Amino acid sequence: MRAVTGYDGVAWNAANGIVNSVDLPPLVQDARSQAFVDRAGWRSETGFTISKAEPSNHAEVVHYVPVGDSEVEVTFDLTDHLVRQVMVQSEDGPLTITYSDWRRVGKVSFPFRRVETSNLTLTTERAFRRFLAVPYP
Repeated sequence: MRAVTGYDGVAWNAANGIVNSVDLPPLVQDARSQAFVDRAGWRSETGFTISKAEPSNHAEVVHYVPVGDSEVEVTFDLTDHLVRQVMVQSEDGPLTITYSDWRRVGKVSFPFRRVETSNLTLTTERAFRRFLAVPYP
């Protein structure tokens, strides 16, 4: 059985062809935070506050609090300014997403490897062999 979750203004999950809306406040916050991560919401100038920034020699950790969401901690590499790690403080504990193998695809950089590790000891790895960038009309 494959379960899918998402947020498109309403948090939802689907399994076995049945779609359920999610209305528990902590789970709605988690779904909004995941949507923030999926769209790289830190590139926007609105819709969040920065609770703190922690610079170090090799990276800067910025704590974002999207409106109505769980806190999202983003680690930027100081040499190339790319995202190395994202941590979402979810209801189930921290969800850590590590990005690596960044390559240029046209005018953008894309992480060809993404590893998600949850507090529930679940690890998901996504590795891409190629990526096609199609210009937006």
